[in-house]
Amino acid sequence: MDQDLLAELGLSEDEARRLLLEQKKDRAERRERDVKDFVEELQNEGVPPAFCTAAEEIMLADDGQPALLLSQDSTSGVQQLTASDIVRRLAAGIKGVKLDQEQVTDRERLGSAPPNNTDGENKSVDERAGDVRSFLGIDDSAILAGSAQ
Repeated sequence: MDQDLLAELGLSEDEARRLLLEQKKDRAERRERDVKDFVEELQNEGVPPAFCTAAEEIMLADDGQPALLLSQDSTSGVQQLTASDIVRRLAAGIKGVKLDQEQVTDRERLGSAPPNNTDGENKSVDERAGDVRSFLGIDDSAILAGSAQ
């Protein structure tokens, strides 16, 4: 340690080390409290427990170094995100979503609903598989050509 600085502060080297260790401990405890408070807030807002547990683990393990370089567009440049920054962004998107109540339908996922008929109940497995391939836009000739090789 810089002896001139220690003399200016009126501290011995041992006192300075003790103060630095206390400050480091205080920061770690404050960070842990902040993470616990954040996770508790998520839980109170109905965020799924598995997400809350993972968020807490990731944020407590975060070393503060960039974990992701995010380029949003060509004019804003690159944004450096820590693991905690990423968790906070994900949490902002999931807050208020009731996963047990909101369902994604085939219409939302595929752009249209699958055919709603009962004709398939009497079809063979091959016929039903062909119907599925047709619905998904898969060309049967490509599959047949691939199996002939």
